Amino acid sequence: DGEIAFMDAQIGRLFEALEEQGLWRDTTVILTGDHGEGLGQHGETTHGVLVYDSTLRVPQIIKAPAASGIAPRVVGDPVSHVDIVPTVCELLGVVPPPGLHGSSLVGRMRGGAAAEPASYFETNLPRLGFGWAPLFGIRSGGWKYIHAPRKELYNLRDDPDEIYNLAEAEPDRRQALEEELCSLVEASAPPSGEGGAPAVLDTEARRQLAALGYVGGGGTAGDDLNPRQPTGRTSPNDGGVYLADYYVANSLASHGRLREAARIFESTLLPLDPDNPSFLTGLANLERRLGRPEQAFDLYRRAQAVDPGDPSILVRLGQLEVDRDRLADAETLFRGARELAPDDVSAAYLWARTAAQLGRPRDAIERYREVLDIDPSHRSTLINLGVELAKAGQLEEARSHLEEALEVSPFSARAYYNLGLLELQDGDPESGAAAFERALRYRRPYPEARLGLAMA
Repeated sequence: DGEIAFMDAQIGRLFEALEEQGLWRDTTVILTGDHGEGLGQHGETTHGVLVYDSTLRVPQIIKAPAASGIAPRVVGDPVSHVDIVPTVCELLGVVPPPGLHGSSLVGRMRGGAAAEPASYFETNLPRLGFGWAPLFGIRSGGWKYIHAPRKELYNLRDDPDEIYNLAEAEPDRRQALEEELCSLVEASAPPSGEGGAPAVLDTEARRQLAALGYVGGGGTAGDDLNPRQPTGRTSPNDGGVYLADYYVANSLASHGRLREAARIFESTLLPLDPDNPSFLTGLANLERRLGRPEQAFDLYRRAQAVDPGDPSILVRLGQLEVDRDRLADAETLFRGARELAPDDVSAAYLWARTAAQLGRPRDAIERYREVLDIDPSHRSTLINLGVELAKAGQLEEARSHLEEALEVSPFSARAYYNLGLLELQDGDPESGAAAFERALRYRRPYPEARLGLAMA
């Protein structure tokens, strides 16, 4: 409800601004959503893993310019997001770019009839998050076909809740839709050599998305998706029965109830799907937080054996080795993650930091510079590089990086603390005292900064 109220207020302010500036009558406004939400239907309590209409169906509201003469009406025919760009082009009177897959909705907005075009949908999250097969699907003529190791076919006119799977009862219709789906995917594929491989999420991005419930423990981009080449892994529409327990475990963990969360992984999830990388790393993360490093290490290794191309697993193994003060082993693991994903900021940063912890400042400085090549605004790297450069006597460059860190994060107590040390080293205790006072303003207690202030 809070999110709805917030969005309602934002949209209202936008409309008021358009009205105040005299732009409302001539403006085209399109309101839509990126996904629906599963509320327990088919075992999914969020979205992204399954492709039932509870998560695929979204509203689409179009306000046309007054000059178009289009009267308000409700169009019940299914349309798709790919229709938005052609619609906007026609409303603006411009020629749409070539290669679009959608078609303009202006004719239907004027009350014209149109045959329902086939709508395509897919999700790769089951593969990236859980090691399951991806899902493909097509909706055409009131029928919906889901292509997976376990195929599904629904008559949406008679069964809008997608309860009765007719894939075996209607083999001819299923095969026709399957062929239409495969042909559509092949016709839409980029020419050979174009498009490139899908990006691999870096470890920090994966951590943030996992906290929001978007990804699990897998993560290899891997081969191009092709419905004619089944993966042979678990069908997500079968694995969906695990999702409710998985989300409950994550919720318990986020509220600090680690042992209860671990019991769900141990007693329910892993017995049902023992090679699921998300379940393995999920339990490993809990074991690490519970202070059981050996169990965590074994689980991470099992996950790595299932998905050897996932750099985040090597990063987690490396962090575990840091916890156990095995820095040389950690460095090897971080280097392996770096080789798997050269643009993974977390792997590059941890590799650099380990060199500093091992007392190799030259290596650390070189590696920190590599991190900044990936992300010039990486705050921790800017601070740590400043520290290493100050130790090496390169005070001006050190100051530059610490000041950059404060531009990125103006309330960073650690950046102010290290800037204070630098000012002392440079013979300016007055500036040092000011920096230590700023550090104490943004973090309390901060005994190191208190000592620095006393020294200044």
